[in-house]
Amino acid sequence: MNLKGLEESLELTYIFSKPVLEKKSKQVSANFNPKAKLNLKKIDPTLKSFSEKRLNEFIAGRICALKVINEIVPFKTFLQRGKDNLPLWPTEIVGSITHSGPYVSAAAALRTDVLSLGIDSEEIFDQKTAKDLVKEILNPDEKKFLSFHNFREIITLIYSAKESVFKALYPINHFFLNFSDLKVESINFSEKTFEIALRKNKLFSNFLIKGKFQISSAYVYTGIEIPRI
Repeated sequence: MNLKGLEESLELTYIFSKPVLEKKSKQVSANFNPKAKLNLKKIDPTLKSFSEKRLNEFIAGRICALKVINEIVPFKTFLQRGKDNLPLWPTEIVGSITHSGPYVSAAAALRTDVLSLGIDSEEIFDQKTAKDLVKEILNPDEKKFLSFHNFREIITLIYSAKESVFKALYPINHFFLNFSDLKVESINFSEKTFEIALRKNKLFSNFLIKGKFQISSAYVYTGIEIPRI
């Protein structure tokens, strides 16, 4: 099945990307149908273990990734999966993919411009989910942010911001972090920015990661670029 056929099958519609990255990065976003019916035999039989929803998210993400890569360098094939099931970006490119509900987005930049990047999108948590996540994702010092803003949105924002950091750091150091390893130092709602520090990490000790966010009526979007020094 060709690109146009996949776009039609997924009912994929390209939309404006929420600005959560610097100008050195490109981003392509879309809405799609998570319940679309795709023919695995015409796509990739190795994905047969995927649920319908997971397959549609996967393909929609790869389509956006292909689109955004071609805004930077010519590239003709869908991204393959590495040993850790993460996308194998072209050697000259760093990138990140996110999906939540019917929303999907991919971002990319030249490796010579950006060391790594991460984007994340989350449907705003309901009240119960937000309450359940407080102990899991917040350090004691971060509870001060609960008085800053709408409870559901602030929990979703902190969760998403840390997810963006996870996505950006893993390709560099190849080890997994916990929510407790990261500490949100600041959130600026007027400038829509945040800062996160790594609490225990030899490679990035005392390293402050700066990111951007956007909040819509239904979603929180976050993104970070780790610059080359």
